[in-house]
Amino acid sequence: MDPVVQAALAKWPHVPHCHGWLALDRRGQWLLGGEILRHAGLKEFIERNYDHDERGRWYFQNGPQRVYVTLAYLPLVARLENNTDLRTHTGQAIGEISRAWLDLEGSLLLETEHGPA
Repeated sequence: MDPVVQAALAKWPHVPHCHGWLALDRRGQWLLGGEILRHAGLKEFIERNYDHDERGRWYFQNGPQRVYVTLAYLPLVARLENNTDLRTHTGQAIGEISRAWLDLEGSLLLETEHGPA
């Protein structure tokens, strides 16, 4: 989590949570109000501050406000980079896959050290 986000949380600990504003589609694209987010800096900020709570709900910590993400499928999307490196859509290297499945549509689902992808 970014230091500026941690400082904001300490300064304003009781900001209400937000729902319905941010979504993640099946391809790992962020959507704001139903529109694909194209601003590289904002996408990187969201991805650095994307996590899940103790109940398994995924959110983006936007300063002092927790923005829960509407998921089209899974909270992480795995991507193959350079034909050898498997990474999440947030840029985390996937080094451990504990289980894998195929769904009825032929999508590969992975249980990784970062969560389901």
